[in-house]
Amino acid sequence: MKTLIFLISIFIITNLFSQTPSQFGSTKEENYQSIDAYIGDWVGTGWGWEIRFKQSAGDFGKQFVKGKINLPFENEKIIMSLMVTHTTHFYLNIDENGNVKGEGIITYDLIPNLCGLAALTKQVNEAINMMDKIPSIFKWAGELSKKAITSFNREWAEEYANYAGSLEEFSSFTKQCISDPGSVTDEEIVAFVENWCVEASNSEDIRELASSVLLNRCATGQYNFGTDMSCSLIGGLLNQEGPESLGKMALEELVDQVLSKLSEKYKEKMKGIELESQKGEELCKCGAGASVVAGNKYGPTTLEELVMQFGPDILDAAMFQAALGSAPFGLVLSIPGVTQVQYYYKGLKDGPENRKFKIKGKVVTDKLYLEMDGDVYDGDKNLTVEYQVNYKKETPKFPCWTPFRKDGADAKESGKETIYESKEFVTIKEFEDPATGKKMKIEVPERVTSKKEIYQNTPFATFRETGTHRDKKSMWHDYEYVWNAHRITTPKEK
Repeated sequence: MKTLIFLISIFIITNLFSQTPSQFGSTKEENYQSIDAYIGDWVGTGWGWEIRFKQSAGDFGKQFVKGKINLPFENEKIIMSLMVTHTTHFYLNIDENGNVKGEGIITYDLIPNLCGLAALTKQVNEAINMMDKIPSIFKWAGELSKKAITSFNREWAEEYANYAGSLEEFSSFTKQCISDPGSVTDEEIVAFVENWCVEASNSEDIRELASSVLLNRCATGQYNFGTDMSCSLIGGLLNQEGPESLGKMALEELVDQVLSKLSEKYKEKMKGIELESQKGEELCKCGAGASVVAGNKYGPTTLEELVMQFGPDILDAAMFQAALGSAPFGLVLSIPGVTQVQYYYKGLKDGPENRKFKIKGKVVTDKLYLEMDGDVYDGDKNLTVEYQVNYKKETPKFPCWTPFRKDGADAKESGKETIYESKEFVTIKEFEDPATGKKMKIEVPERVTSKKEIYQNTPFATFRETGTHRDKKSMWHDYEYVWNAHRITTPKEK
């Protein structure tokens, strides 16, 4: 019991988070490769996740069993983990010396995976042999952790794929206009750019920022867009009421305004990802044979069989969602020797939180290095976690962290870029109820993500890093950081 309380309170407060240092170090002053192609305005997006804490099966089992524990299972031995997540969207300007200045927003969240802890504790409370159930508990804890990571990556990879695909279409069209002037009329150019800007501005994602920057810069008459196409070709478009107002606004004010608007959309999207993760706790209890909210609908045994047969994908099936009802927002657990332990882990006290930040960096040969310039602002530089044990609420704080790593992104003047497309289809699966012998058909949605190569005719930069124990922090585990940026406009005279 002491170990469990220590896990929930002391360890989380003292060891879970620590300040992340500035990630952008000094680079070589000499930069022999011409950076002319990179000069101009860039818009980028990124995301990342990190497992900041894991509680192993052995540590948990020692509370109930003396001596060595030999557990028959193949999956990861984790019954509790905490995953921090972030997504970032930003604007950059690269000058003739390769220096970078910019600003962005970052949305933070924290997703706890407590399914193993909830299921094991319930087994102990009901005096069920924990050792008989523990293999399936580990199976669902491990599978749900992987599902949470896959779902998070897919959500933001899809947004970026839409952005990169839109820019690929834009750069291809403008490249054609430059290389073969007679193939496209001025009217066709205006129509294409206008349609692209309208679609982008209505997208409620990073494409809206790219469109706003393009129209704002073009309105000055001092910038080119796409593959160095003159903005004078779309003068009629710029004289319309909407673009004209964008052109009159200072670029810094415009970027701040668009990012502020988008930030609320990203918070809502992060809430949705978090809610899907919470449903996994019920799946874990089903897989472990524990009673659940909907246990009386199928019976404890048949519901367990349903989960065991179809795995985590059953979470997306309409029948299973209807059976579970709403996702749990709190857990009430009882531990032997204690009258009642009330426990919940909310994650971030205020849910997903946005912060703004300034960016600085440098283009060095074929690398684009970025770092957060100073502390985050438009909010506290710390984030607050909320959880409760034995009716005592704890609200420890940990610092906001940078979305950029020490290494730089690979920068290219043009070339192939890899994006990830997601397709969804429904599989019809049959389930036989062990209690009644009755067979039923279940529609299980499945999503497959595949790589796709596109060709960008304008400069872009891509970054991805995965690993374990980031910055040699032993209490932190697996992580992944991704960010990408594309040049949108460039000054006429570089």
